[in-house]
Amino acid sequence: MTENVKMNFFKKLILSIKDLDKYDQIAIQPLRKGISYFVKLILLISIILSVMYTIQAYQLFSTAKEKINDIPDFEYKDGTLAFKEKSDPILFEDVSNIVNCILIIPDTNKEKTDEYISRAKTYNSCLTLNKDKFSIAIKDNKLDFSYKDLFEATNITSFNKEDVKKLVDNINIISLSIAFFLEITAYLFLWNLFAMALDVTITFLVSYITSKFARIKLKLTAMINIAIHSLSLPIILYMLYNIVNILTGFEISNFRVMYILVASIYAWISVLIIKADFIEKQIELAKVIKEQQNIRKEMDEQENNDTEEESKEKDNRVEEPPEDKNENEVQSPEENVSEIKEENN
Repeated sequence: MTENVKMNFFKKLILSIKDLDKYDQIAIQPLRKGISYFVKLILLISIILSVMYTIQAYQLFSTAKEKINDIPDFEYKDGTLAFKEKSDPILFEDVSNIVNCILIIPDTNKEKTDEYISRAKTYNSCLTLNKDKFSIAIKDNKLDFSYKDLFEATNITSFNKEDVKKLVDNINIISLSIAFFLEITAYLFLWNLFAMALDVTITFLVSYITSKFARIKLKLTAMINIAIHSLSLPIILYMLYNIVNILTGFEISNFRVMYILVASIYAWISVLIIKADFIEKQIELAKVIKEQQNIRKEMDEQENNDTEEESKEKDNRVEEPPEDKNENEVQSPEENVSEIKEENN
């Protein structure tokens, strides 16, 4: 039986990624340790991604603080954003890696508006401020939000550029960034925990089906542990992909399919290796048993040979001859009488 080896989180992480032949050590761990490892891994990547998002948010807050003076005078009232002077649309480019550009569209002619919208579409993401709504576009996906719905929820009915400028000037960007970090960490942790719990279910099914085809009986907890640790490399790849995406906007189509495929391959191969190790140990055990039987047979034969030799020695042993009478032995009375009579005659 495989020894239950104690391993810390990082040792398990490294082993899960590069040592498929040691998954038997992982499989026999208690289920609570497997779940603890999974939660810690999700928390780790959530913190790392939150740091990256917070850095980008800090840049965005700093840019907003700098660019507030470049915005024309405006006033918000009753769900409508109105600019006091007519002007061309304003496009702030290369704002941050999260929001690449900010497009402000005053009440202007359609031709100019279309021109700036076309320029904004060349970026991966853009925040657009219109008269009565704002929108966030990421690639071909676009979400629209009403000012009225947003500000009425916070009991804000009106404000102008000076009010926003005072608010921005009074904002402590570091405190705001810390608050953002805590919120985004909690959000990413819960989201990834739920999403990747579904991934564990998929890899568990792969482990279960593989064990049935391989005809090896594994405990339910062993298959869950295998499923959890099979996701180690895919989760790290998911984290690295998101970091690259945040920094460069680089995207991989069907990344999700590749992610699940890698995890499934890990689960499949690990079960087959456990099966191969089991067969090898069975062969070694059979050899040991056979060797023990041979040794026992030789000992029995030796014991039988010793018994036969002892029997032969007993059969060939010669009986000792009787002892001679003693010359000084005292004669019986009858013999003495007979001798006396012969002497008288």
